[in-house]
Amino acid sequence: MRRRRAGRNRGAVARAAAGVLLAAWALGRGAAYAGSVTGRGPSSRGAAGGKKVLAWCPRGGRRIPLYAPGRVMAFRRSGRGAIPARLGRTGWARADKGRIAVYQGRGGRAMARRAAHYGFKEVAAYSMAGCGIVVPSGRLVVQFRGDPGLKGAADILRYHGLQLLRMRKRHPGQYVAAAAFTQNVFAVSREVAQEKCVAWCEPDLVTQPRPRYMPDDPLLANQWALHNTGQCGGATNRDVYAQPAWDITMGTSTVVIAVLDDGFDIDHADLSANLYTNTADPLNGLDDDGNGYTDDVHGWDFNDDDNDPRGSPTNAHGTAVLGPMIAVTDNGIGVAGLANGCRFLPVRIFGEWPNDLQLVDAIEYAADNAAIMNISYYISSASVVRDALRYAVSRGRGGKGCLVCTALGNDGVRRGYEADLAAAPEVLTVSGISNYRRRSYFADFGPPLNLCAPAGGGSTNLYTTDRTGADGYTNGDYCAEWAGTSAASPIAAGAAALVLSIHPEWSALRVWKMLEDSCDRVDAAANPYDARGWTAEYGHGALNAWGALTDPAPALDPYEPDDASSAPEIVDGQMQYREISPASDNDWAFFGLGATSMVRATIVGATDIVLRLYDQWTNLQMTVNPSPYTVLTATNLSAGRYLVRCSSSSGNPVGEYGLHFGVLNQVDAFENDDSAAAAGPIDPRVRQHRSLYPAGDVDWAFFALSNAAYVELTTFGEVDGNTVLRLYDASGTNMIAENDDDPRMFGYYYSYLATQLVAGTYYVQVSEYSNNILCAYSLIYEVHRPDPHEPDDSAAQAVQIAPGQHISYTLYPAGDHDWLTFELTNRADVLVLTDSINPLLVGDTYLKLYDGQTNLIAENDDGNAGYFSAIFRSGMDTGRYYIEVEGVPGYTTTIETNPDHYVALDVFPADTTISAITLATNGIGIRWDGDGGRYYSIQSGDGESWTNVAEVEGRPGTNRWTDLAPGGVTCRWYRLTGR
Repeated sequence: MRRRRAGRNRGAVARAAAGVLLAAWALGRGAAYAGSVTGRGPSSRGAAGGKKVLAWCPRGGRRIPLYAPGRVMAFRRSGRGAIPARLGRTGWARADKGRIAVYQGRGGRAMARRAAHYGFKEVAAYSMAGCGIVVPSGRLVVQFRGDPGLKGAADILRYHGLQLLRMRKRHPGQYVAAAAFTQNVFAVSREVAQEKCVAWCEPDLVTQPRPRYMPDDPLLANQWALHNTGQCGGATNRDVYAQPAWDITMGTSTVVIAVLDDGFDIDHADLSANLYTNTADPLNGLDDDGNGYTDDVHGWDFNDDDNDPRGSPTNAHGTAVLGPMIAVTDNGIGVAGLANGCRFLPVRIFGEWPNDLQLVDAIEYAADNAAIMNISYYISSASVVRDALRYAVSRGRGGKGCLVCTALGNDGVRRGYEADLAAAPEVLTVSGISNYRRRSYFADFGPPLNLCAPAGGGSTNLYTTDRTGADGYTNGDYCAEWAGTSAASPIAAGAAALVLSIHPEWSALRVWKMLEDSCDRVDAAANPYDARGWTAEYGHGALNAWGALTDPAPALDPYEPDDASSAPEIVDGQMQYREISPASDNDWAFFGLGATSMVRATIVGATDIVLRLYDQWTNLQMTVNPSPYTVLTATNLSAGRYLVRCSSSSGNPVGEYGLHFGVLNQVDAFENDDSAAAAGPIDPRVRQHRSLYPAGDVDWAFFALSNAAYVELTTFGEVDGNTVLRLYDASGTNMIAENDDDPRMFGYYYSYLATQLVAGTYYVQVSEYSNNILCAYSLIYEVHRPDPHEPDDSAAQAVQIAPGQHISYTLYPAGDHDWLTFELTNRADVLVLTDSINPLLVGDTYLKLYDGQTNLIAENDDGNAGYFSAIFRSGMDTGRYYIEVEGVPGYTTTIETNPDHYVALDVFPADTTISAITLATNGIGIRWDGDGGRYYSIQSGDGESWTNVAEVEGRPGTNRWTDLAPGGVTCRWYRLTGR
């Protein structure tokens, strides 16, 4: 983000052995079950332009939707041989040793007559995401549970109208069968799979050859955000999964992303081909499309009120935003864009000093002309601007809504909602992660956060487009050091564009939820995700573009029935995706408050819903009607339980809408602490997240020193939170020091005190400069003295660290070395990193990794955000290891040693276990924690003999697979291995 100032299982048995989980599943009729359902039935709508699913194909343990393939016809005959010359004209393709002919092009009926002349009969052709055109060959492959022999197999297959062709010699119990022309191979495969003696049955498909797509753009090798090969020490294969996403779609030109920014090099060789062209308003001096903007062929400049969005040579931010999002691919130059088949609409607004009305016009113009909008700038909190965002998400794109992606910010603080509309309920809020798939040190976080995308701040930043020549950030056409949440938001917008490319009928809200649901849950050991799959540091997790294209479609309103007595809970920052149908339907939710708070319930994406607020006894407290948008704000609600009710205001059903709940201001967990006498303790190296609420609130804390020490105190206020920091002696009345604006941060309104103190008790007071409300701020106390882990100056004294753990340290005194140790029980990838507890302070650590005999394996300096360090190692063997951290002296920003920092360990094991087995609506669902650098083999059996049933490409975090044909057995075992 660029700131304006600078810019469910009964009968289940599980046992683990040698890293492999064996699990039994009871499938008797009437078996009770509990727990979560891992999958809902696939949507009846799908890809390929929203066309209806024609068939469901069992494939690798999944049900894959098949769609109409366009101008494609397929023909099959029983004999083999070359396609006759007269048939083999342009548009014809030979398949399956000449048994199948496929024709692509016009005049299909004539081609059918011609093919029939040569003995071919027309058969169905389909389109499959990731495989292009597919044609059933008429054969099926059947895997039996144990080998029934040729006669046994033939008898079973004959019962289903199939002819046994052969046994696959290398795979016991696996047979190939042929279906009659009149048989539906998909239906037959389902029937055969229901036999208790059959493990699985799948149709043999002829597929269009499509190699895995990889563009020829030379700088793609450096674009870890799209394709992470571990370049520059990063964590291999932890990216947004662009490559498998591109095998499904690269985007379509009908999907337009509007970018509101400071200026654009629309002539850039790596961008110009993807520039949106408004053909309805050619360059003729007339407003041909009547939208109020004359000749807006390629967007609009709302600063200068003209049709040239280029801006000045120094306006480089907008051009940089475009690179990883939408840069042209396979043009032999530069970088690749995630949504490279889509188009961008340049909207210049932040180039100079826009007023609120100019920003409103820009947002509404973008909403009228694009499906997606990206804003990587601070957004005014004016009511008129908020209404423009509401217009975009509810009325944009012909009423389907325009999805607005925003950058949360680069202050490293916990965010609230009010100060900057980049955290508003109406927008998809994006923060940043590094090439280690960990939150970037500068990236904001907190309740408004929806998801994270690559932003830099690790061992390397991002490559992107720059204004050509000497203009822009560098003296060249590309920039290698692009970083910030400004970079993350457009990548999320690009993923949204890919989703809309295959689901153009989807609303903005459904795309929004798809992006959230498909995120990878990263860093879950250190930051546990709640029941809705959310954590304050990462939101719903790390963006996965491939997952957004392949995961099951989001379900509409999973909360029903939800009357007042069975209302689901809604929590701070949550968006519940719902619908009102029939018109008499009422949607209820409840929330709980632990302290007096100001709260807001917002209807997103609809303009005809009434909101009502009730107390826990369903006594009506407030009613808010749409005017035209519905927002219920309640101030000073006391602690307790409350309910909200959504109903139609028009008497008609309401389609998809979002119910968002946010706590705008809240008494923090440290209250009451409004005086020195009521002060609570603050410990070194711990960030206390607080608020100043209500207006005029003052927070107090105390600390005690047993010895003289140099002390630092820092506040971080949410977006321009103007704090005043005071330090008092043991009396709590004699002020020792005071600070308003931290001079190191160029007037950023944060406060900082540093002073030498003798032993004793001290009090800290924090207030808001004008006694206003401050939604969120952090208070950090650092003291230069030995940390609690000393002595830890050698391998023999090393402190144990567990995977997912962050341990706080201080390097004191000068020359101090801190040692840690960990043990691997499985072969694994390992990430060790150091970073500052205080994101505003610069420290410098040097990191070393040793084996169990203290032989140096790896070392790093400045591999994490420039001054702090990180080591990533793939395939580390089992055994004990040691970590050594030392300081690098000589920086004026340190006092005597480094500021407080933490050491973090993350382990990505090669072996894994099944973490959950649940009954899905269409089979048995299996879930495990996986890794993107692995492939997983799933086997089923009776606990003694095993059969491979699926090969699954791993994803970081939660992995899922559903056995769609368990066969009605009473006991089913599974095991999982990674490689």
